[in-house]
Amino acid sequence: MKELKTWNGKASFKYSGSIETGVVISFGTKPDTEEITQIQCKEILKKFTGLEVLVGASRTTKHSNSFGYWLMDKIKTKRVITSYISSILVEEGYAFFVNSHPAKEGGIIKFN
Repeated sequence: MKELKTWNGKASFKYSGSIETGVVISFGTKPDTEEITQIQCKEILKKFTGLEVLVGASRTTKHSNSFGYWLMDKIKTKRVITSYISSILVEEGYAFFVNSHPAKEGGIIKFN
């Protein structure tokens, strides 16, 4: 399993797999897991490749044009996974964070 920080750098998590094959994300002290299938990963890339959007990882503020809003609407998981999946996308070269302090500057992600 690889270990990464969430998009805002506040927490660590682990994951196995890849965006190409699907990922299992492990986080928290228990730990809890969420799975994003290969098909769901392909849906993410199909929707967002070439776009620059708000990360939208907030659990309380919903930005309708954000990556996080789309994930909550289209990829049904028990928990909000935006902070995790966005970091995996960056790690694997599918996207990058536009600003250096995403939490302070709105959190924008650009998909390659």
